[in-house]
Amino acid sequence: RVKKSRGINELAEQIEPLAQSMATLADEARQVMSQTQQASEAQAAEWLKAQRQTGAAWVELAKELREVAAEVSSAAQSARSASRGWHWKLWLTVMLASMMPTVVLLIASLLLLDLTPLTTEDGSIWLRLVAR
Repeated sequence: RVKKSRGINELAEQIEPLAQSMATLADEARQVMSQTQQASEAQAAEWLKAQRQTGAAWVELAKELREVAAEVSSAAQSARSASRGWHWKLWLTVMLASMMPTVVLLIASLLLLDLTPLTTEDGSIWLRLVAR
């Protein structure tokens, strides 16, 4: 029995450093896992913050794009309205410009020629062009 107790004591003395090493290793593992979890949570918080900032930037960009689209639409509508008005003005200018030479020539010929009214036997009135 004494021999047996000596063997148990010796075994306990041999196992004790191993048990202490395992306990130390377990504490270190807990500490590393805790640090890893904290770092992971911090990184997740930073990622979430970055995602929110990116989302806010996209919302702001969408708002600005809507404003620009409204301005472009308004400018296009103004251009269409102006082109309609310009179309009629251009048409009128072309008509007047094409009729002007004819009117000028007609007035010049009337001023340069002597128009003498002639009455025929049946009562018809004719204009006789006589050169001066």
